[in-house]
Amino acid sequence: MEYTEVSADDLMKLREGLSILEKVDRDLVSGIDVYVYGITNSPAILDAAREAIASDSGDELNEEDIQLAEIACAIVATPDTLYYLTGSGVKLGRGNEFSYQGEAGEGIRTVDFAFARIQPIATVSDFQHLALAKTNGWVDKYMAQYGTKTPVKVEVQRNAPATGIAPPAPPATAAPGVPKQTSVYGAKQLRDLMENFLGGN
Repeated sequence: MEYTEVSADDLMKLREGLSILEKVDRDLVSGIDVYVYGITNSPAILDAAREAIASDSGDELNEEDIQLAEIACAIVATPDTLYYLTGSGVKLGRGNEFSYQGEAGEGIRTVDFAFARIQPIATVSDFQHLALAKTNGWVDKYMAQYGTKTPVKVEVQRNAPATGIAPPAPPATAAPGVPKQTSVYGAKQLRDLMENFLGGN
């Protein structure tokens, strides 16, 4: 079985059980590879996911370009993680992966929260369809089964003005019905005055 559904109460029991085992053999517990899966539409978690998707894309994307309805998270289930997950909240960062429904034809995609600068706080109340798995490698299948299949939307927004050189302004033309002015009246008077003066000598 790839993963099995659990409740918040089951996670509390697992937390208590791992804490007891840790007292017997800490190395035994640290070697257990168990993950909590959950579907979430928490705005804070989705903000971090959008940032991670934009950073991981390699394109010139901003998180504002991405519309995301939900994701599936894979959170490692250590005693400390379960303590915070079932209590005040655990930070999602490096090592915590999430899956989301890609755009048309892309299928399910998986990204690590390490690509996000912010680390959102998550509690069990942020998730639906909780499950346990022995690896984070099946979170994409889990997303395909329990997600609503709402695809991500990427709409690149460009607010910067164009950088091209503006074409030169066309030459000024006279208004319709007004003849083009070819001489200045004051200059004509000065020329006539000089001709009369020179002609008089």
